[in-house]
Amino acid sequence: MLLRKTNVFVLVLTIVLTSLLTVYYLSSLPLPSSSLSEAGSATSNAAELEAEWEKSTSPPIIPPSIDLGTSQPEGGVGLPVDPKPSVDFEEVVKVTEGNGEVHILPVVEVDARPSGSSGSSSSSSSGSGLSSSSDDTSDSESSSTKTTTTTTSSKDRLARSLQAFLDRPVRSYAEALKENVKACPLKVHDRQVNPDQLKGERKHWKAIGTDDVVMRREQLVNGLNALESQGEKVTWVEDEGKGDGRGIVVAGGNRDTTARLLALLRILRNELHSNLPVQVFHFPGEITAQSERDEIEQLGGTLVQFEGVKRLNIWKNFQIKALSILKSTFSEVLYLDSDNIPLKDPAHLFESELYLSGGKAVFWPDITKDHPENAIFRILGETCDHKEWQIDSGQILIDKRGNNGLNLAALHLAGLMQKDHEFWFKLSGGDKDTFRYAFHMLDIPFAASPRWLSSAGNLNPAENNRFCGNTMLQYDLPPYTDTPLFLHANLLKHTAGVRQGSTFTHIKYINPSSSSSTSSTYKFGAGGLLTPQETSARSDELDGAKMYVYTGKRRGMCVDVEFEDFTDGGNQEGKVELVEWEKGNGLKGLEDMFYKYGGRAGGW
Repeated sequence: MLLRKTNVFVLVLTIVLTSLLTVYYLSSLPLPSSSLSEAGSATSNAAELEAEWEKSTSPPIIPPSIDLGTSQPEGGVGLPVDPKPSVDFEEVVKVTEGNGEVHILPVVEVDARPSGSSGSSSSSSSGSGLSSSSDDTSDSESSSTKTTTTTTSSKDRLARSLQAFLDRPVRSYAEALKENVKACPLKVHDRQVNPDQLKGERKHWKAIGTDDVVMRREQLVNGLNALESQGEKVTWVEDEGKGDGRGIVVAGGNRDTTARLLALLRILRNELHSNLPVQVFHFPGEITAQSERDEIEQLGGTLVQFEGVKRLNIWKNFQIKALSILKSTFSEVLYLDSDNIPLKDPAHLFESELYLSGGKAVFWPDITKDHPENAIFRILGETCDHKEWQIDSGQILIDKRGNNGLNLAALHLAGLMQKDHEFWFKLSGGDKDTFRYAFHMLDIPFAASPRWLSSAGNLNPAENNRFCGNTMLQYDLPPYTDTPLFLHANLLKHTAGVRQGSTFTHIKYINPSSSSSTSSTYKFGAGGLLTPQETSARSDELDGAKMYVYTGKRRGMCVDVEFEDFTDGGNQEGKVELVEWEKGNGLKGLEDMFYKYGGRAGGW
């Protein structure tokens, strides 16, 4: 009997020990891979998180002083952040001269997936995972140079900003929507959202769960970590040669884009007499005609080719925009799309009060706003701001040194989002708002051009002279907000049936009393936005404004402008103006100049 009990005891003990060993062994293995059903589906377990991470195209970057460990914000389980990817890195970018062209060597791809056993990471007593500045500089280096001090300071600022970004609230779709619709009334935002984006992406927005929110934040932080490890400077350090001077950056492309680029350069030099240097970025295999290359150089343009950066087989290769600004040799950049014509020498923008006071970054407004359902607010950890428009990235004014060096980090974040375009462009509708989102992520100020845009175009006789806008007319910065500055012909390439004499005949816009301000007093607004008081784009009077794209008969893509006054039953009287082109401020003779130097309608 005793023997029988002993045998039973041994058997039970054997089973228990075997089970414990099996659990220990399995726990030491890396997480298995699995695939998510569709981009945007909610992540529900560790295996799906692993698969989503593996699928991500974002390269990782953040100061090495940050130890993020594996702690997650309450409400979601994200991926552990690996601050030291086990990869041999080489310098991200090397610029070499050859055949009159600057070549940018390939960016090293980084495997920033968490290792099978992530190990514990030390963190500060506050639990933020941040190391103190003294970790970067030993006692023996207390008499370090100004450059070292600046580096440590900018890294600390970035570390604090990123940790705060990771620690922001993680809300479910329902929780966020409840707050967003209070701040952004649906009667306004249902009209001012891009309807195609809302129809096509709202299921995707809703499917993004709290785990996805945490994971997307961490991917961006990992992206900065990896760039830092590669030797890339992610915050501005004055003495380390990240750029100098002011200049214009343009992205080239196919034959039609090159033709528009040449028209831009000819007008800059021959009509506006601008002396700003210009750098033209392009993919391999683009701008190959020697006659075009020669003319670009004769017009003061420097060709810069990305080596090892693939042109994607998609409608538009937006991912080159942030990369072009980052890799330009200028510290202060005016980025222009190739279809965007300045109406006077833009050099004065670098001295404008709005630019100098607003974090040294200025964005111009687009015709649409983010919708309260958009998952971007959950990723940003913010509530919808109904006065903030999406941006028109056809022109961007930025100093990489701005915001104490963090503007450079914001550009890197935008670049990471643009590289992972399959996810982020479902939120931003293209590259444009990745720049604005990056500033929100770091909680640093940017400035918004105070005058809302107008639409330039013509009357369509095939539709009873209905207005067909083909161009965004963006305005100068204070104190010149009544003067058009940029002719961004973004839809002209998608327009048919127009020629010289019938391209720009009318302007349609919201009455300036509703869309501009003479105030020169500035203040910080929500989300770090620096704007004039009672400005156009942030005025409640614009709640009834609507610019939208429609298909014009025998015209192609057109824009029209409407206004619905919610206070008096929809009366538009005095709110929408339609004026002849020649009566516009500073526009007389502009169409002739446009065609004289090679401007064109149609093409892509």
